[in-house]
Amino acid sequence: MTPDRPADHLAILTAILEERTLAYAVTDGRLRVEQLCDPADLFCLPAGRGLGQPLLEIAPELIGHEAALDELLAGRLDRLQIQLFSRSAEDGATRYYRLLARPRPAALNGSTAAAGSETAAHAPQPATPRTSGIILFLEDITFIGEIQQRLMQSHNELLLQADALNWANRELAAANQELRKLADIRSTFVSMAAHELRTPLAVMRGYAEMLLDETQGALNDAQRESLETLRNGSDRLLEIVNNLLDLTRLEASRMELVLHALDLGDLARAVAREFRPLLEAKQQSLAVAVASDLPAALCDEARVFQILSNLLSNASKYTPAGGRIELSVGLADTADELLVVVRDTGVGIPADQQDQLGALFFRARTANQMDARGVGLGLYITRSLVQLHGGRLWFESQEGQGSTFAVTFLQADGSGY
Repeated sequence: MTPDRPADHLAILTAILEERTLAYAVTDGRLRVEQLCDPADLFCLPAGRGLGQPLLEIAPELIGHEAALDELLAGRLDRLQIQLFSRSAEDGATRYYRLLARPRPAALNGSTAAAGSETAAHAPQPATPRTSGIILFLEDITFIGEIQQRLMQSHNELLLQADALNWANRELAAANQELRKLADIRSTFVSMAAHELRTPLAVMRGYAEMLLDETQGALNDAQRESLETLRNGSDRLLEIVNNLLDLTRLEASRMELVLHALDLGDLARAVAREFRPLLEAKQQSLAVAVASDLPAALCDEARVFQILSNLLSNASKYTPAGGRIELSVGLADTADELLVVVRDTGVGIPADQQDQLGALFFRARTANQMDARGVGLGLYITRSLVQLHGGRLWFESQEGQGSTFAVTFLQADGSGY
C-alpha cells in the first residue's frame, strides 16, 4: 500500500529527516524562506519563526557567500557546500553541521504531449529550466565533526612532539659528538700513557730478574724478598698497562686478528704448561682434557692464548689453596664450533651480581674474600676478543661452589671458515 495523500508524504519525509538529523528550507527568488522542515530544530529558531525571513538570518554561515548565492539563482552554479562548521548549543556543547545549497528549479516553459509515438515525435521540446529560489539542506554531523577535531588535535600534538623530538635529536647529536671527542682524547691519553709506562716497567722487571739470578753477586734473604716484590709488582703493572692498550684498541675498533687454522687442544696445553707452576705454588691442581680428533679452529693464536690465560688467571685468583681447576676442549653442541670450558672450585659469584659480570671495571664482592687484585678489565677484554672471533662466552656460578666459564671458536673447516 502506498501513501496517496500529501499528509502521508509529509509524515514520511519528516520521519526520514528526523532519522538523519536533517533539515531543509526553500526560498523564493529574493532568498526569503517559503518552506521550512526542521523536525530536530537544527536551525535553532523560536516557535513560529523562520518563514518569510531572509535566508541569511536562519543560516548566518552563508554570510560572505552572497556572490555564490547569486550564481545559484542565475543557474550558473549547481551547488554551494560548507563541509563543516560548528555552533554552540543551549547546554554549552558544540555541535557540528554540514550545509548544502542547491538551485530551486522553476516550472518549465511549454508542455509535454501525451504518450504515443506519433504525437511524441511532434511534441515541443522543454525549455531551459530557470531557478526560482534556493533549496538549503542542513545536516547535523556532530559525530563526524568530533572525530575530525580529535584527529586534527592529534595531528597537531604529533607535530609538536615531532618538533620536540627533532630538537632532542639535534641536542643528542651534539652531545654525542662532544662525547666522541672526549672519548678520543681519553683513548689517546690512555694509549700514550700506557706506551710510556710499558718500557720503564719492562726495564725494571728485567733488572729485578737479573739480580734474582745473582749474576751481580749473592743475595741475602731480605734482598731476595725485596726484589721478588719488585718483580711481582712490575708484572701486575705490565698486565694492567697491556689491558689498557687492548681496551683502547677495542673501543677504537683497531683490534685486528690474524686468523689461522690452529689446533685448539695444543694451545690449551701450552697455556696450561705456563700456568701450572703458578698454580702449584698456590697449592691448586690443574686438570686438562682435550677430546680426540678435533677439527682445527679458526683463530688468532696470540689472542686465543690471551683468552685462555685470562680465564685460567681468574679461576686461580678466586680459588683458595687446595682448590681444583679444570680446562677442557671439545666439540660444542652447535655445529661448526669448538668449546673450551674452565671450571674451578672457588668462591663463586653472588647471584645478585652475575648480570654485571663482564662489564667494564666491574669486580664482584667475592674478590675481597680472596684478596684478588685487578681493575675489572680482564673479563671485559676476554668477552670482546671472543666476540671478535665470532664466538660466544657464558658462565654458570654459585656463591661458595665455584664457577664455570665457557667460550666457543669457529671450526676452520666448517661453515665459519
